[in-house]
Amino acid sequence: MNIVNEFEKLVDWQNKHSDEKLNTLNKVTIKENFNEIEKIIEEKLPEDFIQLYSYYDGEQDEKLKNIFFGHKFLSTSEILLYFEFPKSLIKPKTRSIKNPVESDRIINEIKEVLITHANKIEIKNLSIMEKLKNIMLKKFYKNMEKKTQWNRIEISLTQGSFKGPELFFENGDSQFISDDTHALSEQLFELGKKLYLEEKETYNWDEILLVFHNSNKIEINRSDYDWDNETPFESIPKEKIKKRYFNIKWVPIFFDHGGNYIGIDLDPDKKGTKGQIIIYGRDEDKSFVLADSLNEFFEKINSATDSFKNKEVSFPLLNGYHIHSTLPELLKIS
Repeated sequence: MNIVNEFEKLVDWQNKHSDEKLNTLNKVTIKENFNEIEKIIEEKLPEDFIQLYSYYDGEQDEKLKNIFFGHKFLSTSEILLYFEFPKSLIKPKTRSIKNPVESDRIINEIKEVLITHANKIEIKNLSIMEKLKNIMLKKFYKNMEKKTQWNRIEISLTQGSFKGPELFFENGDSQFISDDTHALSEQLFELGKKLYLEEKETYNWDEILLVFHNSNKIEINRSDYDWDNETPFESIPKEKIKKRYFNIKWVPIFFDHGGNYIGIDLDPDKKGTKGQIIIYGRDEDKSFVLADSLNEFFEKINSATDSFKNKEVSFPLLNGYHIHSTLPELLKIS
C-alpha cells in the first residue's frame, strides 16, 4: 500500500472510532514550497514526503479535532514558517556589533528604566541605622543629592524573555525589581526584543547579561547556549538521534501546539537512518525513533490499530492523551 493509502487508512480509522469530527485534509498543493524547504535544509526531501504532500498539503483550520490524534498535520507553508526558529539559532561565522551606537543607546535606556525603579524601592532595604542616617542627611543638607545605597543591578535578556532584574545592595542583600502593573515587565520585554533584533544579523546571541553598577560602570556579556552539552536529552534507541534542541534538518510533520513535533530526521546520529521519524521539541528530553521512514510509520500505526479488539485499548489514542507518550508504547519502542 502506498503512503497516501496508508495515511487515508489512518484518518479513516480515527473518523470511525472518534466521537469528534476531524478537520478536512487540504488538497491544494503548493509544489514550489518543496524547493523552498530543500533550500533551507540543504537536503532532498524523501520521496514518501513528496508523494504525501503532493496529494494532501496539511489540514484546513476548521476548529475541529486535528488530523493526527489531536496533533496538527502541518502544511508546507506552515513548515516553512516553523523553520524561522531553528534558522534563528544559526550563528554568524564572524561575530560583531553592526551599530555599536544604537546598541549602547538601547542598553542605556534599559539602565535608566531600572535605575528609576531601583531608586524608588531602595529605602525599604536599608537597616534602621541607615534609614536614620538618610533622614538626618536630608534634614540638615536639604540640597544634598540623594545618596543611593544599591551596589548594582543585573538583568539577563534572552530571545523573547528576560531573567531578573535583580537589585544588589551594599550590605549584601538583594531583591527583584518589579511593579504591580506589569508595565515594567512589558517595557523590559520590548527593549530586550529591540536589542536582540538590532544585534541579530551580525551577532545573534542567545543571552546577554547586563550589569549596571552604581558607579556608572556597565558590564556586558553576550553568550550562546551550549545545546549539545547543556540540553537534557536521551535518544531512544541510543545513538540514533543527535543531541539537539532543534535541528535545521528535522522536518516537522505533526505539531502538538506546545512546541513539540513528530517529523523526519535528515541528520541522524551514527546508528540512525536518514529519513527516520522522530519525536522532538521543547519538552522532549527523551526523543524516540518511531520508524525508519514516513511510510513505515503509518504502516506500523495501522498495524497496531488493526490489532485493537475493543475500544478500551484504543482509548489513549482517541481521548486527549498526549500522543508523544502513547506512540512509543504502542509501537514498542525501547
